[in-house]
Amino acid sequence: MMQAPILRFGKYEVEEEIGKGGMATVYKGRLKGAMGFEKSVAIKVLSEQGQKDKEVLALFIEEAKLGAMLQHPNIATVLDFGEVEGRFFMAMEYVNGMALSDLLKRKKALSANAVAHILGQVLEALDFAHSLKDQRGKPLGIVHRDISPQNVLLDKSGLVKVCDFGIAKANQGGQVTKEGYVRGKIQYMSPEQATGQKVDSRSDLYSLALTAVSALTGKEPFQISDERDALGVVAQGYPLQDLEGLTAPDTLKDILRQALQKALEQRFQSASDFLRSLKDAGLYPNEEGKKELSDALSATAKKKPKTRKETKAEKAPESTTAYRNLLIFLAIILFVAIVFALVGIKLPRVENERESDVQVSETMP
Repeated sequence: MMQAPILRFGKYEVEEEIGKGGMATVYKGRLKGAMGFEKSVAIKVLSEQGQKDKEVLALFIEEAKLGAMLQHPNIATVLDFGEVEGRFFMAMEYVNGMALSDLLKRKKALSANAVAHILGQVLEALDFAHSLKDQRGKPLGIVHRDISPQNVLLDKSGLVKVCDFGIAKANQGGQVTKEGYVRGKIQYMSPEQATGQKVDSRSDLYSLALTAVSALTGKEPFQISDERDALGVVAQGYPLQDLEGLTAPDTLKDILRQALQKALEQRFQSASDFLRSLKDAGLYPNEEGKKELSDALSATAKKKPKTRKETKAEKAPESTTAYRNLLIFLAIILFVAIVFALVGIKLPRVENERESDVQVSETMP
């Protein structure tokens, strides 16, 4: 049975909060149209703080523009972009599952087959994004720059999608971040990204390999005791000897070893090269891994079903405050009207039957 919506945000009905970051909140929503048309969507709403930060706002707008261009089965597509009551939002394809990071919190680690399937699917997405060209045939040079478990979405069918191109950079259009300024999740950065150097598509491949390591171990790639030293530790590169301790076939370890080389020229030079190595090793396509992933998602969903208590109205976008206040105001008006109607009905009857010493005030509700 379809869940009743909480509040409306523009033309979308908001059902529940499904994710929250420093500058935006994501809600599951529903778009309704004529003749019973309905479509589930994910609505990403920029926070009030983000609205005031020109760079964050520019990144948000750039994400929407890039997301609309990136039409691929393994990329969460941006369907709409707009502004409601002064708040910017984008509506995206809804993925019926969870982020890899959430699955790892519950399952701790995945099998080598499941990880190989995830690797292959993400590489399909990156190969498309990295190779995208403009209308004149010139490469756009898109680099995601934030490949991590949080940005890898897993559908219950086993389909994998990359999301959040919020800090992606293309050679064309506005570049809203400058060299030397670090953005992204530190644990999954390439050495060149951690030191604020210029990055290219090979940085995404490095980050994907770190994501695979995390999925195989259920832990963050680097053991960092002091967050102040995090960038320095990551800049040294992943300790390749740690790959030997992974529960994975040697072929997968060798592939990850090449992807995690600190020297750019020693890594895979493209997503297609990385993907080809998986295929040559017989690791992708991986139907067994796809099924394992689907089963893990289904089992996790059964352990913790969503309840109505987890979808309270306060989780709706802040921009719906006016709508909520209007409903409260109308409810008060209706209540007052009912009270006056009841008083108006009862008073004449009391006065007509007034043969006792009972006061009128005592007969009022």
